[in-house]
Amino acid sequence: MNADDAADWARSLAWAEQQAFVSVGGWAARSQSDAVSAALAPVGAHHGARAEWWRALWPARRGGSDGPDDAVPPETDRVGGLARELEALTGPLGPRSTEPLDEAASMAALGGSTQVILPRLIVAYDEFLKAATTIADHPTRRVADLSLQDASTDWRALTRKLHALAGRPTVGEA
Repeated sequence: MNADDAADWARSLAWAEQQAFVSVGGWAARSQSDAVSAALAPVGAHHGARAEWWRALWPARRGGSDGPDDAVPPETDRVGGLARELEALTGPLGPRSTEPLDEAASMAALGGSTQVILPRLIVAYDEFLKAATTIADHPTRRVADLSLQDASTDWRALTRKLHALAGRPTVGEA
């Protein structure tokens, strides 16, 4: 992977994690369901931590921007359309709103985190790891591997919570 590709990946992943941090953290804070808040709050914090990991790899001022804090998605979408998906999810849930999320909206936030955000990030981390093959890619591979493990753990936890709240058995219970 060349330096420009690595920069595109770093910016895209940092941006996606930052946006997920804002959305998921906002949903956790506004949910009227204690169970959903308790499930989403640590996952939102993990999105923020992963954004920081990727931000540390982001070359400042590359492409005329300071990086992932931009509200505008990166030019190169390395996260499988997550920007569009977040926009679709956040429209009805309004992550920057102060309105509380009722039970249905709380479940929609939990479902969106479990079925859209985390799977897109997991696939992106896996794709990055397949593309980063040179010795120069080693530091970013390490961050990608840690990010993949962390996001996968979050996905499993949220999937268990989603199934428990929806009254469906999880894999271990079926």
